[in-house]
Amino acid sequence: MKMTDEQFEHEFEQLQASWAFEDQELSEIEKEQLRRVCTGEIQKADYDQWILDVLKNKSSNQRN
Repeated sequence: MKMTDEQFEHEFEQLQASWAFEDQELSEIEKEQLRRVCTGEIQKADYDQWILDVLKNKSSNQRN
């Protein structure tokens, strides 16, 4: 089910509030990528690949 931007913002606010309580929050780029999945702009597989790429980059930066 695709969400509207308004639905996403409402749900995201609740998610961020919950995660902030645990001292964890998504960055703006993470929010944007998640919004794109939820609104149907990109496929979940594209989002998953983006996450893997971010993790690879973090891993290689930590080794340098």
